[in-house]
Amino acid sequence: MKYIAFVITSLISLNSLAINPDRNYEWTPETFGLTYQEYQLVTPDGFSINVWEYTVPDSVNKKEEVIIAVGPDAGNMSYSVYQLKALVERGYKVISFDYRGFGHSNDFEINKDFLYYNEFAIDLDTVIKATKAKFPESKLGLYGMSMGTYISLLSRENVDFCIAEAFFNDPHKVVNNLKINKSKEVLLPAQVEIVEASSIPTLIFCGTKDLVTSCDIADQFEENSKRVQSIKFEGDHMAGRITMPEGDYYNSIFEFLERL
Repeated sequence: MKYIAFVITSLISLNSLAINPDRNYEWTPETFGLTYQEYQLVTPDGFSINVWEYTVPDSVNKKEEVIIAVGPDAGNMSYSVYQLKALVERGYKVISFDYRGFGHSNDFEINKDFLYYNEFAIDLDTVIKATKAKFPESKLGLYGMSMGTYISLLSRENVDFCIAEAFFNDPHKVVNNLKINKSKEVLLPAQVEIVEASSIPTLIFCGTKDLVTSCDIADQFEENSKRVQSIKFEGDHMAGRITMPEGDYYNSIFEFLERL
């Protein structure tokens, strides 16, 4: 029952399609039998960012990769706990964080009609820098979800790989898709960056029924890049792990990581 409630609440949150932060944690890693450390990092512009660092169980072989979860535009990092559980139990060190204005990170004035804020990339870069310093010998990658896929592209810190679901690299396309397919108007910051391609190994999951972060966006990005692979599933926005057989979804990630 706890898992069913988690899935339903997560899908409602992840399909908000505009910024909708939750300041309360519905779950923690302990809810699903995982241990973790909670700590805060301070961004260059003075915001405290709350972080959860998951502990890999002693019963599994520890992998060399560290994965930072870069969350979507709604909820907070507690909504991704179950999703990240499979990675931790496979032996990967996982770190999640809340953007400013989300969860237990510092307050930040948010207009919920916006698609994203560029400041979220500062939060991510702060977490990347701290993680590099803590695990200097590890390969470091990002696991972006919806808005988090674009924030990952805005990062100025080098990483070794990226996993993405509900991907977009051009916010204007998402704004247009929302207007045409969802009759929803959203706003963009004054400065918008379009990232045409990537040079690092990247795995993208896209839903064939997703009319917002549509598969043609991932297809074009894959065509422009040498090391990008996309996997299509018969489902909607951010529903890969729900509509794909669970083994297929995570095995695709594990196979990608093992090829690095």
